[in-house]
Amino acid sequence: MWGIKSLDAGKGLILLLLLVLLLTLLINKHGYSIMRVMVGQEVNLKTAGFERMQSEHFDIRYMAQDSAYIEMIVQVSEEAYSAVAERFGREPAGKTVVVVYPDTASLAGSIGWNRNESAMGVYWAGSIRILSPGEWIKSDDLEKQFKQEGPMVHEFTHLMVDEITRGNYNRWWTEG
Repeated sequence: MWGIKSLDAGKGLILLLLLVLLLTLLINKHGYSIMRVMVGQEVNLKTAGFERMQSEHFDIRYMAQDSAYIEMIVQVSEEAYSAVAERFGREPAGKTVVVVYPDTASLAGSIGWNRNESAMGVYWAGSIRILSPGEWIKSDDLEKQFKQEGPMVHEFTHLMVDEITRGNYNRWWTEG
C-alpha cells in the first residue's frame, strides 16, 4: 500500500519494543526535569495571590499576615545560601522559591500531607516551603531562634543535594 512494505508480526513487535525502549530512555533522562517544572507551575498557581519579596537568591512568597517576618526570613535565607553553597562548592541554578505558610495545616496541605502532620520546613522539587516563624517561635529573640533552629539551612541543603543528584538519592540519606 503506497509503497510501504508490510511488516511481519515478529519485525513489528521488535520495532514496537524498540520504540517503547527509546521512549522510556527519553522519559527517564528528562522525567525529573519535567516533574520539577510541573511542580514549579503548581507552586506558581497556588501562590498567585501571595505577597512576594525578591532577594539576590530567593523569591519569597507569603501571606500579608506574615509580612513582619519577611525581612528576617530573607536575611537568614541569604546566610544559609552562602554557607551551604560554599560547603558544596557550587550554587543552584536560578532563584529558589520559598513559600511561607501561616499554619501547619496549610503547610501540610501544600504537599498533600494530612493536616495533622507538622514540620518547620519541607523541600520539594525545587522549592522550599516553611512554617511562619510566628507560628512556632515563642521566644523574645525571634531572629536568633529562627537562625539557630529554623529550617533554612536544612531545606537549602536538600535543594543542593537534589540539584546535584537530579533527584537520584534516597530520602533517608539526606535526613540522616
